[in-house]
Amino acid sequence: MAEKKKKLEEKIEKLIGQEIIYKKTFDKEISFKLISKLQCGFFGSVIKAQCIKGDEDIEMDKIYALKFQIISKKNEIDYLREKTILYDLYNLYKKNKGSNYIMKLYGDFELIKYEDNYCVLIMEYCEGISLGNIIKQCNTLKERLNKILVIKILYQMLETLIFLHNGVHIIHRDIKPDNIILGNDNNIKLLDFGLAVYLAKDSVDEKTSFLVSRKSIKGCKLFVAPEILFNAKTNLKDENLYDYGVDIFSLGFTIYSLMHPKGKGYNLPEITKDNFREKNKENTENDCLVYP
Repeated sequence: MAEKKKKLEEKIEKLIGQEIIYKKTFDKEISFKLISKLQCGFFGSVIKAQCIKGDEDIEMDKIYALKFQIISKKNEIDYLREKTILYDLYNLYKKNKGSNYIMKLYGDFELIKYEDNYCVLIMEYCEGISLGNIIKQCNTLKERLNKILVIKILYQMLETLIFLHNGVHIIHRDIKPDNIILGNDNNIKLLDFGLAVYLAKDSVDEKTSFLVSRKSIKGCKLFVAPEILFNAKTNLKDENLYDYGVDIFSLGFTIYSLMHPKGKGYNLPEITKDNFREKNKENTENDCLVYP
C-alpha cells in the first residue's frame, strides 16, 4: 500500500502548476490552475486550485480544493456514495436546510492525464488548519489548546452530528482530527465523506443501492469505535451492529486528544483486536460492550 501511495504522489506532483480544462456542457468550459498539494492518500489526493474560467456555480478566481481519485473496482462504490452524499448535503445547504460546518461539493468531472483516468470532485477550499496539525503543534510546544476553543469545537461538531444523524440519517464513520478543519474564523469544517453511509432505509441509499452492511470495517484505527473495527462479539445475531453512536465515540476520542496532547504525557488508549475481544468474550448482551 505504501508503494501504491508513493506512485500516486509522484503522479500528482506532475500535475502541480498545470492548467486543466473540462467541458461542463457542449459549449461551456471550466478551467483551473493547480497550485499545490494539500493532502495525499492511498486512492486520491487533494490539490489547491484557482478557477481560471468559471460559470454561475464555479466562480472565476476563487480557490477550490480538487479531490483527484483514480477509480478502481475496490473504490468505485465508495466514490459514488461520497459524491451522492455530498451533492445531497449541498442541495440542502442551498435550500437553507443544511449545515455551515460541512465541506461543500460544487461539481465533478473526469480527467485523463498521463494515461490515468481521474475522477475529480470540486470542493470548497477551507482556509485554516486541521485539528490533527493543531495536536502536533501542541505536542511540540508542550502546551494544551485553550479550553474555551475546545468547547466551541465540541459544540459545533455536536451540532453537525445532530444534523447528519437526525436530519439526513448519515453516519460519517471517519470522525478524527485530520478530518476537521479549524478555520481562520475559529469555526470548524467537517471533511472527507469517503466512508460515510446512509443508515435509514427510506433515505437516498434505497434508490441508489448505496445502503451497505454495517459489518464493514471503516475508519481510522485510533479513533474508530470497536463495534466497527471488530464487529463486537462473534455470537451477535444482528449483522447491522452499529449505528450513529460510532461517530459520538470517535468525536469523544478527538476531543480527548485535543485536551490531552501526548506531549503532556497523556496517551490515547489504543484499542486492539485482542484486548477488545478479551474484554468482551464473557459478555452475552448486545448492548454491553467493554472498552479497554
